Amino acid sequence: MRELLLKELEAYLSKYGVVEKEKPISFFGVPRRFRYDYFLPSENVVIEVNGGSYSFGRHTYGEGYERDLMKLNLTTKIGLKIYQFTYTMLKRQEYKLFL
Repeated sequence: MRELLLKELEAYLSKYGVVEKEKPISFFGVPRRFRYDYFLPSENVVIEVNGGSYSFGRHTYGEGYERDLMKLNLTTKIGLKIYQFTYTMLKRQEYKLFL
């Protein structure tokens, strides 16, 4: 099911031309690189699909949540737009509201 939802998202994103998957981006002064699920260079947009939203996955609490916040803040600081979706949101195709 998840693979199908990701394929549908990728098909939709293809209208933007180049879609880079699992794109690593480094930030000056930060000792680690962050990887984004999708990067649309033509739009300066990164997209994250967060799993585990309903099962207390790493995106929803503690250290994992703090790492996600750091990633979001740094992404915004360098001028990229970031959109985040859960698999439930993909199923409802809510990405079409933003992209």
